[in-house]
Amino acid sequence: MLHLLEIASVALLFFYMFFAYKRHANAWLFGILGSVFSAILFYKKGFYGSMFLNIIYAFQGVFGYFEWKWKSPNSKPSYQFRFKVHFLIVFASMLLALVVIKSFVLLNYVEFKYLDIFLAFLSIVATYLEIKKDIACWWYWIVCNVAYSILYLNLNTPESPLYFYSFLMLALGLFSWFALKEWTKNLQTED
Repeated sequence: MLHLLEIASVALLFFYMFFAYKRHANAWLFGILGSVFSAILFYKKGFYGSMFLNIIYAFQGVFGYFEWKWKSPNSKPSYQFRFKVHFLIVFASMLLALVVIKSFVLLNYVEFKYLDIFLAFLSIVATYLEIKKDIACWWYWIVCNVAYSILYLNLNTPESPLYFYSFLMLALGLFSWFALKEWTKNLQTED
């Protein structure tokens, strides 16, 4: 059952990425569904950082659909923030991850992995940037997807590692590179 859930999540998220690459609002519908399936999968695997991240993705997907479908359907991709803003985002994500880890350790809650929490914060930022059609989102996705691919292969769970999901993350990292090129190409041709 978990393997079917994992495969369904992967398929839906591939559709999400394809439509996001094309800047089509329906991307977010696939993203919402894929995120819900992924949240269930990670709950069953006991990987709670990724579970919470996918719940947040589902909510962000609703906003993304609204933004791309009705609020700004014709907006073009662009770089909206300077490099130092992104540096601050990464630094703040590192600090927030430490705070979350220390808080949960002190409260004797579920042990979260630092890399999972750090990547979760960066992924939330990447999704926000994607909603706003900021080209920098693809740099975040490349880093996060490749790092998650490694993380999911090294899961210490009673079941096997998440092979399909690890492959998905690696493929999404590669796909993000192509999306970066496509969105940047559109930026250059619109000047």
